[in-house]
Amino acid sequence: MSDKKNTQPAAPFKYKPSPKKVLDQLTTFAGRYKPFNYKEDLVLELEFTDLDSRYQLVLGESTCIVKTTDFLDFTTQIKINFDIFQEVAFKGLCIKEVILKEDCKINGAFDTIMYFEDYFGLTKKEIIKKATLNLMIIQWMMIWMVMSFDVFWGSVAGIVYSSLMPLLSRKFLLTFYDRLSIFLVTSLCLLGLVAVDETLIVCSSYFLFGAMWLGSCLTKAPLTVHYKLGKFGYRGYYNQIFIDSNRIVTAMWGVYYLIVTGTTYLLDINGYRSLSGILNLLIPVVLGLVTVKFVKIYPEKRKAELMKQLAAQPQE
Repeated sequence: MSDKKNTQPAAPFKYKPSPKKVLDQLTTFAGRYKPFNYKEDLVLELEFTDLDSRYQLVLGESTCIVKTTDFLDFTTQIKINFDIFQEVAFKGLCIKEVILKEDCKINGAFDTIMYFEDYFGLTKKEIIKKATLNLMIIQWMMIWMVMSFDVFWGSVAGIVYSSLMPLLSRKFLLTFYDRLSIFLVTSLCLLGLVAVDETLIVCSSYFLFGAMWLGSCLTKAPLTVHYKLGKFGYRGYYNQIFIDSNRIVTAMWGVYYLIVTGTTYLLDINGYRSLSGILNLLIPVVLGLVTVKFVKIYPEKRKAELMKQLAAQPQE
């Protein structure tokens, strides 16, 4: 009978950055410091729980100094995983959301955290190539508007416009949904060229358009998020309030177009095509006004709730 050695499974390898890399990252972060409402030097201590190391950022009148030795009494201490800190410092993750998820611990003065983004310019908008929702919607309007006058020329217009979309990528960012729309609109317009029933094409376009919007709500970033990053920068991906409000708006429009699929078909086959066209023009205007009102009220309400929760956090 052979002896079996009791072997423990090897611990999974976990990468840890070198002290030099950590210091380089902190130095870069400190270089973004912008004095905000300066009264006296503040000492922000960062204790990286996964690295078993700590550093201090001394927020002075004009500069921020990184200290690795000769530590001072801290004003505020943040105990945080280094990977999470990197997302906060360089990828736009909100420090307040990290606190609420209990992914870090705060000791000392909490005011430093309340103005954390202002100290390090984390609210500054990033300049990026912007995507625009209008480019994508115009593709579909070739079916909804032009095809209603003439199936053949509407189909030609849809194919020509979709073929020009890649050329616009030099100026605009084309999202996954722009490219998906190119494929879907071109396919539907090809059906129009072979004399497929116009009602079937139009209703199919409403269904596919609504399904695209609604399906995107199952992803991390719903469809409308990709067209607003020009305003918020890539940091928008990490703003949960921004994501949640866009998910609701995207779902609302997705459901609407799925409903329109059925109402348009029923009205068209019963001889009420004109009424169908009027409703499909007026209702989106009303829904657009509701959307504008919603995106003003909902985020502000969520922010107020977030600040209330933060104020209620116990302080040591």
